[in-house]
Amino acid sequence: MKSSCSPVCSKEPLHVDLHALSLTLGWIQSIIITIVMEFPRDVLTTHRKTQALQAFNKLFFLQQDLFQRHYIRSDEEAAMHLARVQQAARDELLAEKVEAVKVDDSAR
Repeated sequence: MKSSCSPVCSKEPLHVDLHALSLTLGWIQSIIITIVMEFPRDVLTTHRKTQALQAFNKLFFLQQDLFQRHYIRSDEEAAMHLARVQQAARDELLAEKVEAVKVDDSAR
């Protein structure tokens, strides 16, 4: 059975800045702290509020760590990536020069 694919499948992958992810995570954490702290004491004791906030803090810490592991490269990986980007730029420049020579030769 063939799976159906929406137009979203053919689009480029989504790239989100690590800074934006961190800010969003901090904003969500702030909202959760506010919500937990606003519970009345007869519903949620101070001890239970503390436990809940510690659990959420661990969750956010782990999520931030996963974001950083995905986005931040080691020095060696960064150097290899830079070399690939520079080589791609040189290849593109060379292809443009070859194309310009071809156009110039065909005009003669």
